[in-house]
Amino acid sequence: MAFSNQSSSIVTDSKGNLYFFLWTQKGIELVFLDKIIVNTEKKILVEDCHEDFDVIVDSKDKIHLIYQKKDGNIENRICSNGIWKREEVVHQLNKKAFNLKIGRLNNKIHIFYCVPKNDNNKVYNRYHAFKLTDTWETKDVGAISRLDILNTFEIQEYSNSLFWGYFDLVKDMEQLYIQQFDIQNNRWIDEIQITSNQTKKLYLDFIILNGFIHITYCENFMGNYVVKYEKYEINVNQQMKKVNEEIVSNPSNCSYPTFVVFQSRLWIIWTELENLMSVYSEDMGDNWNEPYLWSESKQEVFTRYRFDSNERSISNTYTLNYSFGKQYPNISFMGFGKLDKAVEVPLKYKKNDIKMDIEQKFDPENSIQELEQDGNKEEEKKESNEDIVNLKQESLSYINKWPKNNIKPYIEHKEKNKRDDDMIDELKEDIRRLQKDVKDINDSIKKLKELYKELYKEVERNVEGDEIGIHEELNKVDKRVQQIEDFLNRRRRGLFGR
Repeated sequence: MAFSNQSSSIVTDSKGNLYFFLWTQKGIELVFLDKIIVNTEKKILVEDCHEDFDVIVDSKDKIHLIYQKKDGNIENRICSNGIWKREEVVHQLNKKAFNLKIGRLNNKIHIFYCVPKNDNNKVYNRYHAFKLTDTWETKDVGAISRLDILNTFEIQEYSNSLFWGYFDLVKDMEQLYIQQFDIQNNRWIDEIQITSNQTKKLYLDFIILNGFIHITYCENFMGNYVVKYEKYEINVNQQMKKVNEEIVSNPSNCSYPTFVVFQSRLWIIWTELENLMSVYSEDMGDNWNEPYLWSESKQEVFTRYRFDSNERSISNTYTLNYSFGKQYPNISFMGFGKLDKAVEVPLKYKKNDIKMDIEQKFDPENSIQELEQDGNKEEEKKESNEDIVNLKQESLSYINKWPKNNIKPYIEHKEKNKRDDDMIDELKEDIRRLQKDVKDINDSIKKLKELYKELYKEVERNVEGDEIGIHEELNKVDKRVQQIEDFLNRRRRGLFGR
């Protein structure tokens, strides 16, 4: 039916109790489903707050809900054994906070957010709040810039560290960065730039599994957006090496790509034209199947919610940060698992064709000129010359690896499109001609009916009182009418059959 983009989160504790959080105009609403006594409680938990919030459950089964009140305070509301208490994280922030996120590291809570740096809301400062003892400390991690939309950022815990994924502008284009937190020194290590092409990007989700970072986001392609997947290996020096990069969707209005690991399959799920789509990989991102459309999404209102759980049966079965699913009270996952409710949707383009068009491979000579222009100072000139040599080598390597016929499928596709366009124009002209013929036929039928009425009346006047004569004349009229209709039918079949 439709995708509901309403902020919501689901948390389950180790006992299987379910906490469903939903932002409404009244505030943050909580629906609590007690598994033991089979009871449901519904209430407004937080009033007078902004719509951005996040929630997790820690290892001690405590629920942490982070949000910002309209008076500026950022608060952490904690539920322990059914009792809620509130603690202040940031006091009366003078601006609205965005992208509120909670992270866990060594059973401690870390809070992340950003606020506009200036009035035009194009530059934002990123902040990291955490407890050293009993008080919250907040650090300014650095500024990011945006184009039209402030993209979300995501936090992941891995190998005794936190990883922060976000977008920032480089030469007026969004690029993806990953930054790591050094817990030993309580500081953020230098960021690593993941993307570098000149295409717009939206949304973000990433997970870290067995030494590999899996990243998905949406990228612009010919005015639409495709779902992009990238895989990186983290080495011993915490550096990242690209393993795979792939387009997994058709170009459309794709949004909210989301990772789920279920039954040894890595899934990417997203929305497309109000439908739910997904692909899966059986080798953790090295190869991907064709997309699937889930028929339930055409029949049910579905949403995307943040998900966290301490329930062993769930944490041992699923790995995910978010999930698509049905709304309360029929809460359930959608978009992955058995394919009996899904239909395969073939890709309209070859993946390599899309990748070539998106990447817009650079012109080596132009790139070299840019490097030369940047090296005006003597100190920079040496570095620029080294960059030029490296760039030439990379360019030659790229050209040698690129088959000369690699563009052939794209050219054939363009030629086929032109032939299709010409055929469509001819069909449109045929339709206009047929519409005119049909109108003429309908006019003829209308005149025929009027003529039939006049003939019938004339026969009645001429053979009045002669019953046999009436029948004979009417038979003649009926025969003539049938001849005319047969002619019109033959003409109609000829028109639509040519």
